[in-house]
Amino acid sequence: MASIGEIVNTNEIVLLDNSAINWALGEDQFSLSNPNVIYQFKRRSRYIGRLRGQLIDEDAPFYITPGILDEFSGKLQGALDLHADFSRGRKKCRKKKERSSRGFINNSSITSAVEKEQRARRLFVEELTARGRILSLKDFGKIQGRDFDAAYAELSEQDGLSWQDYEFLKVGYLVSREVGPVSLISNDGAGNNGTGISYAWKRVVGREKIPFEEFGFYFRIGEDEYFPANSSNLSQKLGKAKDRKDLENRV
Repeated sequence: MASIGEIVNTNEIVLLDNSAINWALGEDQFSLSNPNVIYQFKRRSRYIGRLRGQLIDEDAPFYITPGILDEFSGKLQGALDLHADFSRGRKKCRKKKERSSRGFINNSSITSAVEKEQRARRLFVEELTARGRILSLKDFGKIQGRDFDAAYAELSEQDGLSWQDYEFLKVGYLVSREVGPVSLISNDGAGNNGTGISYAWKRVVGREKIPFEEFGFYFRIGEDEYFPANSSNLSQKLGKAKDRKDLENRV
């Protein structure tokens, strides 16, 4: 287990994936049928704000790839769609207040939570952009990039990677070869279905025998809890994290 501070202190670059920014493993997915939806928005806003604070105050080496940036920014529209669903009365919220463990959900409370989350995202994107923290494949040597494609072209299909996921993994690999230690933070591939970025990462580091200290991968399982993907007892840790989150949601 590691904190974000510990990961930052041992890496030249920390690449953030949209999946880990949006939620910790064990949290429920966003849904208006979930009575804790407002708390979920607030929790996400708080986490994004914390990342931005570390970027400003500590110059934390947070980076993001263009494809992941597109996903992250696109979630703004998704948040608006979620509010529109509520306004139109979808998902069991038809023109009535819905009771939750934290009070009544209504249009104004949803709107406030959505707007704060949007603002947190926007400010974080602005800060990343202003500091030149968008890492593109153009920033690396073409030969190394072509060698990676030649060796791992099958990853997109084999591990179910989107082009954004493939770019994320490829940039991380190139950083480890050309810049210095890098860690990926992503929740993609945390399940047992054998697909996702974490499975592709394991193939790459396994085939080339790259030490974890040079090219690491962490799952986010809490507000400031990150679990190394090369460990074997993830399911046990997730069970404890889920139990803790269930307790938090009842407070």
